[in-house]
Amino acid sequence: MRLNDAVIGGLLLALAVAVFLSARTLPDVPGQRYGAAVFPMLVACGLGGCGLALTLAGLRHWEGAVTPAPWMRSPAAWGRLSATLLLILFYIAAAEPLGFLPVAFVVLFALIVLLGGRWWVAALVAALVALVVAKSFGSLLLVPLPRGLLWL
Repeated sequence: MRLNDAVIGGLLLALAVAVFLSARTLPDVPGQRYGAAVFPMLVACGLGGCGLALTLAGLRHWEGAVTPAPWMRSPAAWGRLSATLLLILFYIAAAEPLGFLPVAFVVLFALIVLLGGRWWVAALVAALVALVVAKSFGSLLLVPLPRGLLWL
């Protein structure tokens, strides 16, 4: 199924308005002329601009709000979509007890193989990406990732 760009643009415009109005309630930083609301309001303006552009493009090429996509006729595509959703659920359920690194490796490996990659390339890429993401988020950005079995 493919949504017309005008529909997606309208949703983006609504999201932009909601973010902008919500950001206006954020407090100012004492002693500054700007506060915590500046960045979310800039993002909202960008979203609004993208939403407006999508809406105008979708209205120019209107073929209906929803059109079925060719991939929807393929059982293999539905299987890949289902497997992707199951891998997301697996990450949600297993990341805390097992830890980020092993679960991220399994999810990435499975997705790469599922999309037609060779197993050895999938293993190498999954290991490197999981390590880079863990290092980036855990050490550089100080985002706590689930430790699981590796840090017992």
